[in-house]
Amino acid sequence: MRAAQDAFRRHWPDAHCINLLDDSLPDDLRCAGPLDAGIRRRITTLLHYAAGLQVDGILFTGSGFGPLLDELAPALGVPLLKPNQAMYDEAHALAAARSGRLGMLVTFPEAAAAMQQDFEASRPAGQPASRLEIACAPDALDRLLEGDPMEHNRLLAEAAAALRHCDAILLAQFSSAQAAPEVAAASGLPVLTSPDSAVKKLRVLIEGR
Repeated sequence: MRAAQDAFRRHWPDAHCINLLDDSLPDDLRCAGPLDAGIRRRITTLLHYAAGLQVDGILFTGSGFGPLLDELAPALGVPLLKPNQAMYDEAHALAAARSGRLGMLVTFPEAAAAMQQDFEASRPAGQPASRLEIACAPDALDRLLEGDPMEHNRLLAEAAAALRHCDAILLAQFSSAQAAPEVAAASGLPVLTSPDSAVKKLRVLIEGR
């Protein structure tokens, strides 16, 4: 939640945010997978609860649920933004202007397949496919949960070395956004983060600016 709150303060300080949290979803996703009936039921409940608060839009910050969010969005009656949707839009535009090769850093490997699927589905019609290379820093999330953000950031910066040949690096998880300065310094590349891109796009969807 902190990564999203920080992004709202930077890009949309007037927005009134309500945070809903099911902090066991990442562990349960690892065990059951995104197609599990229980996971589906919980995501559906969260989304409809959020829409029932009479909000103007919903930003879902958990990675790995993209196809399910696409399926549920039409019934909500308000804009629903997937966590990486806006970042992917920025990445495709950047890749179209350069070599078309992008790197993505992941700290939650179980979500990588769904994120790859979302990335491919987000490609603008008529644009050549961008080459997305994924590098994992699977221990980084554990270090962050243990209260060691500096080691989390160091591990992501270390993994970024494998992506130096790309046009830009995408930090796939909201929790990874804090490592953007270290990743940029280690790779020498532009770094896109999910929360910053998402908040800017959500503001455009709701306010038109």
